[in-house]
Amino acid sequence: MEHKKLFFDKSRRGAFLAVLLVLSAGVLSAQQELPGDWLRFSLRGSSFGPLFEASSVLEPGEGIYLSRYDSDKAMDRDRNTAWVEGVPGPGHGESYWLGLEHYPEALGLINGYAKNRELFEKNYRLRRVKVQLFAGVNLSGFAGQWHDYYDALPISSARTLELSDSMEAQRIELPFDISTVVPRMEEF
Repeated sequence: MEHKKLFFDKSRRGAFLAVLLVLSAGVLSAQQELPGDWLRFSLRGSSFGPLFEASSVLEPGEGIYLSRYDSDKAMDRDRNTAWVEGVPGPGHGESYWLGLEHYPEALGLINGYAKNRELFEKNYRLRRVKVQLFAGVNLSGFAGQWHDYYDALPISSARTLELSDSMEAQRIELPFDISTVVPRMEEF
């Protein structure tokens, strides 16, 4: 198994917009539910891109050694790699979180393990993705060795989007009204 060492920039603190992708119509699985509508997310990343994390990973790594299917693989822009969830079956209810400092109009996605046609056909792919926006803040002094923790409130309702069953990259337009989302984020 190939292992990668990752170094994280902990200087990105403060409010962010979390685009929460839930891979099924199942229950939202967050790191920790808090009183009211608050959720606590564990995110990691670097100053070179968005913050991210997933609810599970196939063959989880240990410490600085990550799985070859880790959540960073969804962000590496390499069609030869993939984040693969780590629960038995098709992965219903699994989540992938993105922490962004701005509201994007769309997200790019390759639906499935697109290294080659054989791997694409042998692995599950998404029919639908549930998307919800959260505004969050980093908890000063509350960090693990590899993750920072954020408390977040929903600023939109969850919306379900249909995806194509294709190895090609897809553009997913976010179905939220920016004139409503941005003021809610600024209010936060």
